Formats: sequence, C-alpha cells, structure tokens
Amino acid sequence: VNVPVNVPVNVPVNVPVNVPVNVPVNVPVNVPVNVPVNVPVNVPVNVPVNEGVTGYALNERQRWFLQQLKLGHRVSPDDMAQHWKKSVATVERDIAGLRKQNLIEFVGAPKTGHYRIKPAQVEG
Repeated sequence: VNVPVNVPVNVPVNVPVNVPVNVPVNVPVNVPVNVPVNVPVNVPVNVPVNEGVTGYALNERQRWFLQQLKLGHRVSPDDMAQHWKKSVATVERDIAGLRKQNLIEFVGAPKTGHYRIKPAQVEG
C-alpha cells in the first residue's frame, strides 16, 4: 500500500499532504478556512458612501429643499412629501441629513416655525 509519509492517520490517502486535517476534501488548498461567503473583496470598512464636501452628497430632494429655502419659500415636510410623492418619514430623514450637516436650521415654535438656510458662522 502506498501511504504518504508524515500524514496523520485520520486523513484519507487521496488528500494532498500539505492540507490541514480540518479542511474538507473538496476545498482548494489555497482558500483560507472560516472565511465568510459572499463578502466583497477590497471594500474599506467604515467609509461613508457618497462622501462630498460637507460629508455626504445631497440627494435630489435635499437639493430641491435647499433651493426652495434660498428662494424664500417656507416648505414644510408635508409640502415636500407631496411634491416628491414620498412619505413624510422619508422627507424628514432628508431634512435631518441637512440639519446634521449644519446646512439648515429650524426657527420658531414647533407648530408655527420654519426651516431656513443656516447663517454662515464667522470665526473670530
């Protein structure tokens, strides 16, 4: 019987000598063990998507909202949702993104207030 030298006893004879014991027979030799399947290769971790000058690129609805504010219009989330045929929750997330980037602010009482372009901060 031709049995390779230095092979553990529990490894079948048709497995290459340099394969670890716990690797299944049908796995190629150069594939690491315990690697998740369907993981993209060379994708940086914790890198924001659509990164722009202010941190994130604005979507079309956000650009429209800013344009309306620049024109002096008081646009509510309900108005924006109706214009874009989106849910109020979606529009509120868009507005929250603009607030997070310090592009707009809400002034006045919650019921009667409005959004405006945030004034530029003067450093001194």
